[in-house]
Amino acid sequence: MKELMKVAEFQSLMDTVGNIYVNRKGVEIDVIDQISAGVQLWSKAPTTFSLYVELDTGDFLQELKIKDWAQVDAIDEAKLWDQYRKGNGYVWADMDYLCTGGLIFRSIEGKTVVEGDMITYNDQLEEILDDISVFRKYVREHIGELYVVAETE
Repeated sequence: MKELMKVAEFQSLMDTVGNIYVNRKGVEIDVIDQISAGVQLWSKAPTTFSLYVELDTGDFLQELKIKDWAQVDAIDEAKLWDQYRKGNGYVWADMDYLCTGGLIFRSIEGKTVVEGDMITYNDQLEEILDDISVFRKYVREHIGELYVVAETE
């Protein structure tokens, strides 16, 4: 049985493709201090949504059970959602129209925690949100509250 890819091997392969690599499934893999793998979920204005998994390199290779470059190239949106549900990722809602950043949705212990990245906004839902239509609905239902927070900061 093949072992997991070593961190040094992964870093060496990334050096050949550059610090940012878009795999054949459209997942952008970015290596700076840690690995960030992301995919855009919704790109129609006024709010765009992206799914990210950010982990230290060793943890990334272990969590996604990466044994070779073909598996790096096969990372897809479903694998990122699995990591999000485990608490290893987040959904970013970019709301340019607020002029104060966006929202970060995280799965923590079976709940969804929502935080503003540049505004003081916090919410917690008793379920894990993991579908783009539900994220879009959340933003629509809370937009008035978000505007009030953005205007007062």
